[in-house]
Amino acid sequence: MTRTPRADDVLTVDDAADAVARVVTAWNSHSADRLVELSRPDVLWEDPFIPSGRLVGQDALGRWLSGIWRAMPDLCFVVDGPVHLAADGRSLLAEWSGTATMTGPLDPPGFAPTGRPITMTGTDRQWFDGGLLTHVRTTTDVMHVARQIGAAPQPGSFAERLGVLAQHAAAARMRRRRPAWTGRSPAGPVTVQRRPVAPQQPPRNGGDGDGQAGDRGSEDDQDHGEAAAGDGRGEQASRFRGA
Repeated sequence: MTRTPRADDVLTVDDAADAVARVVTAWNSHSADRLVELSRPDVLWEDPFIPSGRLVGQDALGRWLSGIWRAMPDLCFVVDGPVHLAADGRSLLAEWSGTATMTGPLDPPGFAPTGRPITMTGTDRQWFDGGLLTHVRTTTDVMHVARQIGAAPQPGSFAERLGVLAQHAAAARMRRRRPAWTGRSPAGPVTVQRRPVAPQQPPRNGGDGDGQAGDRGSEDDQDHGEAAAGDGRGEQASRFRGA
């Protein structure tokens, strides 16, 4: 009898083994509902076989699983070795291997069935909350599977050499179309701070361009003005006394 971890508790070693067994059983049932029931509504699922690399939510998970089983209706997984429990008891790590026969189209991206067997291996990191999957991250060799279904050339083959030539041509085009530098660094746009420069005043009274002599000329003008005003006041006082 399997046990479901309590919502307010972390996983134990036995809980982790039971959780992986339930996930593998759901995969091998080929029923999307079985695997969706083990996941939270906002589950995050990361897998290199997902076209965008990741999906979020039970609906997206169900659609992706249906596409996988349509292409490989006999897909079967087994756990290889012990299940590893994280120190915080919230996640686990499990190695697995899988076998299948590609008898249907894999869409997206649209690969045709080959009728040939496929083998694969990988590792799953699974996070849980209240006994339900919140996050799954799968690591597997996609190139190994691609070569088995004819989506990638075999090492050393003529098709691989053609692919290398095609890559060289594409790389040359990319170098020619390299965008010009825009002043942006990885940390963000580069800004240059400039100190504001005050406009220079034209020289006055024979002053030079820095305005110093001009300032002295202004002071002299002010002194002459005050002196002239003083002389005028003295002349008015003399006339008043003469009167």
